[in-house]
Amino acid sequence: MELALTPAEAKLVGDDNRGLIRQWVRKEALVKRGELTLDRLREVDLSALPLVDGLSIPLEWQGRHFVEWTAGTVIASAVTDEPAKLRLLGG
Repeated sequence: MELALTPAEAKLVGDDNRGLIRQWVRKEALVKRGELTLDRLREVDLSALPLVDGLSIPLEWQGRHFVEWTAGTVIASAVTDEPAKLRLLGG
């Protein structure tokens, strides 16, 4: 956990494994977008974002918008420049 989270994020997550995974996939989305690297995960603090699914409320951080969803134990996150809504097919 100390390799990926800032102290503020670690405090927010506490012992909540689901919260840890949610913060990880948010950072992973930034890595995939080319805005962050795996060796710099602790340099980005996402603790201002609540540990809730992004379907229920809009999630914005420094001009970026996170679109998130969960399915069972799977948590996914994507980053967009503009607010976006997720449309689930067949659900």
